[in-house]
Amino acid sequence: MVASRFNGQITEKLVRGAYEAFQQLGGAADDFEVFWVPGALEIPQVLQALARQKKFDGLLALGCVIRGETPHFDYVAREVMHGVSRLGHHGPAVPVASGVVLADTMDQAVDRAGGKMGNRGRDALLTLLETLDLLEQLREPGSGNNA
Repeated sequence: MVASRFNGQITEKLVRGAYEAFQQLGGAADDFEVFWVPGALEIPQVLQALARQKKFDGLLALGCVIRGETPHFDYVAREVMHGVSRLGHHGPAVPVASGVVLADTMDQAVDRAGGKMGNRGRDALLTLLETLDLLEQLREPGSGNNA
């Protein structure tokens, strides 16, 4: 997992949500690593470096970008999401899920980090695990989704 220290009061809750879900599903504490980066823009670069190590079954991006008074939010949000998405599509074959919260206000961010909208860290971890499971099924001979 790569998590941003910027807006840490939100990101720490996202990490906690992901970790709690991981433990509830039987994950071992030693199999859960968090790499902290200064801000959201650094998330894709570190994810890519981790993917190249081929040490992890899947990767998770967690962070929080809150709209301010300048267009900075738009640039950061676009680059982070593009970087994470691009890695998932064109990077080394390691599934990547994003729990990066993009919010207009701090209240919206709080709602998505364990508040009334749930916890996007938990949601992202569950998405990653479901994706890993599906990819494993597709690798098995004779398995197939007849969709």
